[in-house]
Amino acid sequence: MPEGRIVIVLNEIEMQALERAVMDADSQAALAFLKKVLKPKVEKELSRGHCRPFFELDKGGGEVIVRPPPVDDG
Repeated sequence: MPEGRIVIVLNEIEMQALERAVMDADSQAALAFLKKVLKPKVEKELSRGHCRPFFELDKGGGEVIVRPPPVDDG
């Protein structure tokens, strides 16, 4: 496993499911959340290359747009 950190983005429904499992102390729901939501996201991040410029990082599932900096003509 590569060293470092993995950033995982949860949408509102996923955050609510996590909160519900924790608040209810529901171990089965928590395990299901880990298997269905977190594990696939972790695997996806691990399968990506780790050496990428910051501007190529996906900001929550949207399209990545790379724009060059403005040119100062004088």
